[in-house]
Amino acid sequence: MKDRARPSVRSAHAPGAERTPQARRHDVAEWLTSATPSSSQTRAQWATSGAAWLRPSTLFTAVIVRADLIHGAVCKPDPGQSAPALAAVLDGPVFYRLNEFGPEAGYTVLLPTSASRVWRVRGTVVVPQVALVLVPAPDRCELAEDGPWWVVPPDGAGTLCTPALLASLLARWTALEGDSRA
Repeated sequence: MKDRARPSVRSAHAPGAERTPQARRHDVAEWLTSATPSSSQTRAQWATSGAAWLRPSTLFTAVIVRADLIHGAVCKPDPGQSAPALAAVLDGPVFYRLNEFGPEAGYTVLLPTSASRVWRVRGTVVVPQVALVLVPAPDRCELAEDGPWWVVPPDGAGTLCTPALLASLLARWTALEGDSRA
């Protein structure tokens, strides 16, 4: 099956029907829990701790990006201020977590699984498909010191970021960084 960057969730509903935010979060939760052996356990973890360990498997590829790269690319100093810029530039879900790279923070961007075969961008790590990723609950969209939170929440089941958009954003930082050295 060929994966697409932005599968449509409207196709399962009446043409032109607009989904409520609650319905979209429900769709996202259903989709994400399909990456776990027990959806009820995942939902319980989300309810108690705000995050659960999921295996990307065939649903998505998780690419972790150092926070300083994202902040430099969008010219904002922190995830709260970076969120609007990331939402404007990227077309898919991104979450933030303190201590993602040891003491450093990181952003996790969800990409199509095909990206894992070709992704080679400095300052990023592709999470192996068999590894576990700590994923925030679908409604955890505000700064959380105790775990990950969505900076750009998924807007529907199966919505993923286009790899070229992320690569372009990171190339922008490389260019800005090069200009500052000249």
